[in-house]
Amino acid sequence: MTIRPLRGAVRSRGTSKEFIIASTPGPGRKPRPSTDPGPFRSRSLAPIGWIIAAVFAAVGVLVYVMAPDYRPVKVRGEPVADAPIPPPPAPPPPPVVAKPEPENPADVLGTARDFKAIFDRYRDSTNPVERALAGRAHRACFPTFLPPQGKAPSPTYAINALSSHQHDARKAALQELFARCKSFLVQPLDAADIVATAERVTNGNLASAGSAARWAMIRGDRAAADATVEQALRSREPYAIQSLSGLSLLMMNASAKGAQPEVTDAALALLACDLGASCGPNSLLSLQLCAAEGRCQGSARDRMLERIGPVDMEAVERERKRLRALVDSGNATITSVWRYPR
Repeated sequence: MTIRPLRGAVRSRGTSKEFIIASTPGPGRKPRPSTDPGPFRSRSLAPIGWIIAAVFAAVGVLVYVMAPDYRPVKVRGEPVADAPIPPPPAPPPPPVVAKPEPENPADVLGTARDFKAIFDRYRDSTNPVERALAGRAHRACFPTFLPPQGKAPSPTYAINALSSHQHDARKAALQELFARCKSFLVQPLDAADIVATAERVTNGNLASAGSAARWAMIRGDRAAADATVEQALRSREPYAIQSLSGLSLLMMNASAKGAQPEVTDAALALLACDLGASCGPNSLLSLQLCAAEGRCQGSARDRMLERIGPVDMEAVERERKRLRALVDSGNATITSVWRYPR
């Protein structure tokens, strides 16, 4: 039998020709269909199958998400059968109420309404501790309320210089201090006299014990510094002892093995309230800490604790009790406070 290409069964591929062989239809035989995919028919149905599967999956997810949830809703706190009933919550601890600090009427400076009267009373005293009270009264008013040249005294100048931090509370503190300083501010003001007195308060016969001791050390007169500190410790005067806070690093020696300098400094500052200084919210100490530093909450003791910053408060409390016992017994000296081998 001769095989010959059927008519129209030739396909070109490049320069070559490919023949499709088909049997000649005979009686009772149907022609075999051609396997040629043609120019527009895909060679595989796999991509269409994947597309159809993805469409059905997306529809299924959409139906699941949008279908209403008929499951019963469990209410929080709904009792569960056979579940133990939890005990009631413990009551909150009672709020800690700070012990109010009394306004000590015996403190001639802390509760004074007229600082000029305190200054006039003690500025010529032969007792350096009393002169230091006069200097402290003067320092409460100047240079804070020294007005610009040619202007009338007013708290406005100091208030206008305040930052936004605790502004209203600091404004009220400055106004209260100004009221206590008003007798100092009678016109005409002698600016030269005010400045000269301020120098005596800082480094002169009106200086506090702590300030006088520092300046003596700067001059190299250690004996004078020690004598000033010893006199302040013996005096039991609260402001004199408080002024020694900050001297611990200078007063200790290598053989001292007790509290850290910052602990002793903190205890000396707090000791003023124990020894009779007015430490209530309207005391001189409280007003000055608020006006100058923005520490306006609580008593003076609370504000000094805030000022101390990060320090071991348990160690400070132990040191405060130790120093109080030394002062009460009359045994507070440089050696017992700072230089004894602990």
